[in-house]
Amino acid sequence: MVGTYWGEPFGTLILRADGTYAVDDWADYDSVKGKYQHSGATDGAWKLSVPEHVEGTPYDTALTLHSPDPNKGGGAFYVSGSRQKPRIAMYAGDPDECRLYEFKR
Repeated sequence: MVGTYWGEPFGTLILRADGTYAVDDWADYDSVKGKYQHSGATDGAWKLSVPEHVEGTPYDTALTLHSPDPNKGGGAFYVSGSRQKPRIAMYAGDPDECRLYEFKR
């Protein structure tokens, strides 16, 4: 998982081998306005976990980003793909609305 990823609307995500991360433009989804609000660069710690499999979902592994500033960053992402080409994704708002945002290496 260690490496540099890019994804709209977040910009660049760097996952480091020491368990820390950096994002150059964190975005939080504002469900009232129906769009992302950008709050700038942030960093923190990341961790992978393997949650219980949910039938019918393409993503099984969760990537959690923990930010020291609760207004900038953090949250759970899903991981799929291979070790060579991992995909990191999250839903904006309700998953039934099918707004899936991805980071790609």
